[in-house]
Amino acid sequence: MAIIILEGIDGIGKSTIAQRLVELDGGRSLHFPHIAKNRLFEWLSQMQQALRDNPGKDVVVDRLHLSELAYGPLVRGEDGLTQFEIWVLEGWLRAHDAYLFLLDGHNQHTLDRFQERYHGVVDWVTVSNFLRYGFEFSCLTKTTLRSKNLDVLVDSIRNFITYEPVTITDDGMGTTSPEVWLVGDQHNLKDKNFLPNTTLSGGCGKHLFKAFKVAGFNWDRVHVSNAYDNGHRYPLYEKWAAMGEPKVVALGVNAMVALEAENVRYVGVRHPQYMRRFHANDVLGYAEDLRKAVEICG
Repeated sequence: MAIIILEGIDGIGKSTIAQRLVELDGGRSLHFPHIAKNRLFEWLSQMQQALRDNPGKDVVVDRLHLSELAYGPLVRGEDGLTQFEIWVLEGWLRAHDAYLFLLDGHNQHTLDRFQERYHGVVDWVTVSNFLRYGFEFSCLTKTTLRSKNLDVLVDSIRNFITYEPVTITDDGMGTTSPEVWLVGDQHNLKDKNFLPNTTLSGGCGKHLFKAFKVAGFNWDRVHVSNAYDNGHRYPLYEKWAAMGEPKVVALGVNAMVALEAENVRYVGVRHPQYMRRFHANDVLGYAEDLRKAVEICG
């Protein structure tokens, strides 16, 4: 279950993509026209109701706060959202597994539709720049999609928010000849859906998975496993050597201690739990930490 937010200039295909996503995966699509009063309350209440009415399904939102930041001042001459409104909205969205997609693949058909709608009141370049500015400063898990093909865009969105097919064995996930080995702490015993030595389970695993996606990693170059199982350390040096001595990123202090004891070279980052609890589930920051760690390993 996720909240999928589609942003982009009018005419770029947000409503069509939202409809296709719902047709393929179920759930509900929401479109928010201009709301003169209590817009934050209306947004939150409608999204909350959609989640309740469609348990386990995605809610696709066709334009939200980035559009309001652009079209409010530029088209209607209204004040944009306040910093407080943005803070409350994005905080709620981050707590409800939201993804932000900026559709930025303009073609002539898109631009013609935009011009027909606004008749020179505002130009598409200015609106696009406002959307990009808001996107840059958004704290949501986000990505920009520049394809002009709607089918490609739909597939890209679905791939970004779902687990890709991955090889899972009794000692980890992903390729056995990786460029990068991500070493976690130990299995979340509350979640029995994953094997004991895998990492992408529970709340921390979901946070790591999002950061993994945003950082641009994929399973043909990464292996993920844990350092411990029920307090017993795995033979990490043997595994590292068997995988061809890949770059190693330790996810948290316990993983660092285990790797240190096994004389495996690594670069450490904070545990996903730390980012979830003390950095408001900052996926973008954690993705950057992972990217930097891999660069340092190199």
